[in-house]
Amino acid sequence: MINKVLIICFISLSTLAYSQEEHSIVRKGFVFGTSIGISHSLLTFPSKKHNEAHLALDFKIGYMLKSNIALLLTSNTSVYSYSGIGRDRLRDFGVLAPSIQYWYTDKVWIMGGIGLGIDAPVFFDIKDPDLNEEERVYHNGLGIIGAIGYEFYQGKKFMIDLKAKITYRNVNITEGKTTGISPAILIGINFYYHMNIINKNTALKLMIGLLSIVILFHLCVLFEIIPYKIVWAGKINSIDKMRVFETISILVNAILIFVLHIKFKNIRNNISNKIINFIIWIFVVLFALNSIGNLFAKSLIELLLGIVLTLVSSILCWIIVKKTNNEMPTMYKNNSDFSA
Repeated sequence: MINKVLIICFISLSTLAYSQEEHSIVRKGFVFGTSIGISHSLLTFPSKKHNEAHLALDFKIGYMLKSNIALLLTSNTSVYSYSGIGRDRLRDFGVLAPSIQYWYTDKVWIMGGIGLGIDAPVFFDIKDPDLNEEERVYHNGLGIIGAIGYEFYQGKKFMIDLKAKITYRNVNITEGKTTGISPAILIGINFYYHMNIINKNTALKLMIGLLSIVILFHLCVLFEIIPYKIVWAGKINSIDKMRVFETISILVNAILIFVLHIKFKNIRNNISNKIINFIIWIFVVLFALNSIGNLFAKSLIELLLGIVLTLVSSILCWIIVKKTNNEMPTMYKNNSDFSA
């Protein structure tokens, strides 16, 4: 069944590629993509070894930092047959990782990332989760991904590629420590979406609004409206420690809002401030590193929201601080939304 699905997908994408007139693609703005293929998982469990060929999937979302460099969040799935605790069922050998994709030539690219290794249930093979917790539990650890690909079709708004990918994971499951690698061959489709509204002005507004929401959230944690055990990867074990962490977090976010306010005034008045730019660059790096830290959250909600929040924040700060040759300073002079 899996082989038939793969063959149909490969034929469909190939037919789409060769039935369209090829164009020179413009890699700019946001990136969305998905791929399907076949993987061969080589797993080592505490009491046995397992290898199997099965379905491989991946998804990615990110932003083009340059025409040949993209910052991505990638989700990589290799399905395998699990025969441990409970019934025999399918599970996911996966990696969720911040990644960098680099185009070596116009059509050849490489990608690498490090993040969260996952052993998780496959959604279409979950039975009686209320009676058996093992049906829906997921385990995490270290995950690494590397890939190389070739874009054999390039359209105006999307491209189709063929990729070879390998993932590694080191995860503690119920039975104990499990490690493994999963090489895969996939065919994928990727879209590039450039929104002209995401200029420095808009990015500043979005970032200040986002930080305001984050401060409100931390205030709710500080005053125990939201349980503190669901944040900070579950590592805070006392109210006093929580208050220290939350106070520091609120102050850091408030400082960043103040820095962004100064940056807005500088842009409006066509002034460059190297110190302010340097501080924002620091936050670009910190938010990117925070994305990796959020991979080890104990709560699935904190895991997903934390990664998206820090990755989006890193991209917005990068848009705010990057140099642009064709920017029109007057566009900011007519907008005094943040003027004191």
